[in-house]
Amino acid sequence: MLNFLSLDYGDVYIGLAISRRKTLALGFETWRNTRRLEKEKWWQEIISRLSAVIKTEKINKLIIGLPKTLAGGSSPQTDLVLSFIKYVKIRLNIPIIAIDERLTTKEAEKKQAVNPHQEAARMLLENYLNILCQRQSSCQ
Repeated sequence: MLNFLSLDYGDVYIGLAISRRKTLALGFETWRNTRRLEKEKWWQEIISRLSAVIKTEKINKLIIGLPKTLAGGSSPQTDLVLSFIKYVKIRLNIPIIAIDERLTTKEAEKKQAVNPHQEAARMLLENYLNILCQRQSSCQ
């Protein structure tokens, strides 16, 4: 059984969404990204929380949103998220896919989602599931 967890890593919040058995993407949690600690210590805290979710929810793959500029280029936030992905890969034994997240948070806010960060993560995961569906020519 394949279970996916997606993260929308933002300056203030980290939205999470989950999908069980490669089907429906659902909002899962929102974590405050306080950065009250230096980056290394804060990321250790995130790793600890991620590790617990991965174990409890039997997650097989992480999908992490990669923020790009509207033109598709890199920004300081892109570089931060790429560093975060590298950090996670070193510490957690789980496959990670980075997926373009341009405008997901803005779109979630437009939808007036109760929790736009979870909604942005859900939309990322839904996009990934659609890509899988198209590649496999069969959707569950």
